[in-house]
Amino acid sequence: MKRWIHPALVLSALALAIYGAIIVTAAVQGYDAPGAFIKKEYLGIVLGALLAIGVVAIDYRRFKSWWPGFLTMAAVLLLMPKVPGLGAQGEFGGTLWVGIAGHSLFQPSEPAKILTILAGASFVSGLEGEITQLKGFLKAVGICLIPFVLLIVQGDLGTALVSIAIMLGILLMGGARARHLLVLISTGVVAIAALLWVNSVWTYTVTENGKAVVMHRLIKNYQLDRLSVFLNPADDTSDAGYQLQQSKIAIGSGQFVGSGLSKGTQSTLNFLPTRHTDFIFAALAEKVGFVGCMILLALYLALLVTSLSIGSSAEDLFGTLIAAGIIAMWLFQILENIGMNMGLMPITGIPLPFMSYGTTALMTNLIAVGVLGSIWAHRPYLAATKGTIRSGLSYQDR
Repeated sequence: MKRWIHPALVLSALALAIYGAIIVTAAVQGYDAPGAFIKKEYLGIVLGALLAIGVVAIDYRRFKSWWPGFLTMAAVLLLMPKVPGLGAQGEFGGTLWVGIAGHSLFQPSEPAKILTILAGASFVSGLEGEITQLKGFLKAVGICLIPFVLLIVQGDLGTALVSIAIMLGILLMGGARARHLLVLISTGVVAIAALLWVNSVWTYTVTENGKAVVMHRLIKNYQLDRLSVFLNPADDTSDAGYQLQQSKIAIGSGQFVGSGLSKGTQSTLNFLPTRHTDFIFAALAEKVGFVGCMILLALYLALLVTSLSIGSSAEDLFGTLIAAGIIAMWLFQILENIGMNMGLMPITGIPLPFMSYGTTALMTNLIAVGVLGSIWAHRPYLAATKGTIRSGLSYQDR
């Protein structure tokens, strides 16, 4: 029997999206016009699901050598906010969006993640055995670093880190040598340390409200404050450390079963900032407690294990690398977001997949599900009686 749809993939992704919508609905109570947030959240589920269905119908193998096109599209998206008249500040400032007349429409860095995965997977799969050589490895790193550089220029440090996770996932699964990856990671650590040092001495002064303020050129002041709070959380509980302090209180107050969707002092009384986006996990923990958090982690585990299974069943290396990139993207965001909510990771503004409010991010995650669905739908045919793969025989051949 032919199975075009992977039940576990659909059910886990849909359950996460609905779970996220429920928690966002509870978290935005107390905001001005909460209905607007709720409508956009459910709109994102509907549009994302429709796009995912459309993506499943497309044979991913058609785009195996399209890495220049994917990379170009990603670059265009990431540069769009810099175009006069197109850039718009997000809901709370920070990340640049694309908009009209100052009204934000979508966040280009989100779909750029999928394009980055497709570009990296396409390029690395074309290298074949060459990636085991230093020259081929450096080529792959160079291609994958282009989105990272553009994201840094845009000022989106969080998504830039996600692009690094995607790159490492694709390179690792693509057959890169361990020593090359180790050198790459070591170089990255040294580069970050050097960047922080240069940033500490490369400053300029501006005047805000009649006061001289020292500004850092390479890394934003609030980003440095977040790093400082992570290293010394007790140093500042009124400004940069306030979010982390309130997040920990919210998580602890949820206890075993939570206070209820309509209750919770930190979220209901507006003590917890950005509780529907960056700190959605803290709001979830407060409202549904340890049990609700375990349900969330179980759904993530089901999604990641299913994605891994789909990647291993792919007909070619291209499909396997796409799955690896998507898994790396989700896994890094899950670990970083939950970690920063608990004070175990620096606060970077990375959303929690399927859970954090954001129409563009939700649609992007559902499109990623559609891409995985395409890999599954066009995998080699699994013989129903023997459970063996008939070489070279796909669904389209039957």
